[in-house]
Amino acid sequence: NGTLSITGLIGQFDYTAPFSQGYQLLPIRMSDLNADEEAKSIIKENLRLYYSEKDVTEALYLAEILQEKLDYFKRYAMGGFYDNEKIFTLHYCTDQSEFDSQKPAGTEHFETSYIASGDDIYFMEPTTPEQKGFTGSLEQAAMFGLARGVIRNEYSGVPLEEWLEYGFASVHAGTAPTSDYMKQQVQRLGGMPDINALNNWENITQFDKYAFAH
Repeated sequence: NGTLSITGLIGQFDYTAPFSQGYQLLPIRMSDLNADEEAKSIIKENLRLYYSEKDVTEALYLAEILQEKLDYFKRYAMGGFYDNEKIFTLHYCTDQSEFDSQKPAGTEHFETSYIASGDDIYFMEPTTPEQKGFTGSLEQAAMFGLARGVIRNEYSGVPLEEWLEYGFASVHAGTAPTSDYMKQQVQRLGGMPDINALNNWENITQFDKYAFAH
């Protein structure tokens, strides 16, 4: 599941006319197999994960758990997976400049994943205190971005409220606010916000809309 450069002998195993099948590529030694350092990717059934690290261990692990999450959605027949053909493209960024390269305007400073134009999903490991407070790990950042992609795919063609998108992603990434934190938010606000308040997403300033979305 990646990109390889292969050096070897070309052979053919085809005894019938027009002799146009059965081609074989025969490497001689292990050194004939070389991973492409320029543009690496890991391909799973429903995702393609691009990465730039020379060590593939973390990328392989991320691809595995992300595909497991997609398998979970498929088992419960999320509408976009009836044909099992949806492929999500993710980019594992290892520095801030790479992460910022495709970032849409309005992305919050504490977010460690986003969906760029073309539906590509970018994510990075949280480093600042604000980022770590929102997604505590690289795995959660990747899962949060993927879950947003999944719910957007489900609602393609119909309006999707941001509280639903962020709430869905929060639950499936495991970034649930603690009960004590939620209790503080409710007490500060004086009650639970209603749906109309949450639908006014862009103008919410008086409470933690991300926590209430969860």
